[in-house]
Amino acid sequence: MQNFKIQWKICLNIALFLVLFGCTVGETQSIREDIRLKAISIPEGISLHFDNIPTNTNWVYIEYTDWGGKDSPANYYDGTSNYAYIKDIQEIERLKKTHTLILPFVQANHKYKIYAVFFLTKEGETQTQDNIPILLETDCIADNGIFFFGDIKLNINDTQTSVSLSSKPQFTSEVQYAPVEISYKMTLLFNGTGAGFATISIGDLILKKFFFDDGLTWNFEPEMSDYLKEGSQIKSGVNYPAYFTARSNVIYDNITWSVEIAKSKEFNYSYLVDVMENE
Repeated sequence: MQNFKIQWKICLNIALFLVLFGCTVGETQSIREDIRLKAISIPEGISLHFDNIPTNTNWVYIEYTDWGGKDSPANYYDGTSNYAYIKDIQEIERLKKTHTLILPFVQANHKYKIYAVFFLTKEGETQTQDNIPILLETDCIADNGIFFFGDIKLNINDTQTSVSLSSKPQFTSEVQYAPVEISYKMTLLFNGTGAGFATISIGDLILKKFFFDDGLTWNFEPEMSDYLKEGSQIKSGVNYPAYFTARSNVIYDNITWSVEIAKSKEFNYSYLVDVMENE
């Protein structure tokens, strides 16, 4: 089997995150009442303002989702989300100093649910109220921002072995792309609900050899099946609801944002049981 590295993780939505870490939050505050998040619309997008960022913040995860005007989405598929992992020390220090962060990739007149998770430096192995991740949440309607135009499609081929984008996104303003411009993810729902699901995602330079030259097609088989057979919760011969997501990785103000540009249709996925025998 080819040398293939894929991240495997159990993805949890934000609500489940709260349950796992015992967080109790209001609409705009975390378990720490002194830490607050406000969001306002500005010409550049949505500006976040944080009060009292913990001094021992190690890194920050930001996610904002457009649920299509729904306050209570039926499942994760309904949402269009963008996110960033802020781990660079200089960027963390800048955030502590300025207390502000701009969400640039938003669409005018769309309402976004915004989450910020602060991961703190731990002094020991025991979790306490002072070092568990801190979740903040709020929402905001954007008046302006950078967005892509065009009806981009993400299509699965007839044999369900590859996905292809109809075109690359054209943004409304000039943008700087990350080294990997486009990344793909397949999501399988293995427990029958949207609360927890297995996610296989790619986005690393070492995987570029699995793309066609134009970067618009990902050939995910047989590597996907090979990986799933290695001790996962996915069983052979069972059809699982699944879909693909394509993202554009764009740098804005030294932060790399993963911008969702297309989803495939939902389909039933069953991994190939005879991949090794056919090689």
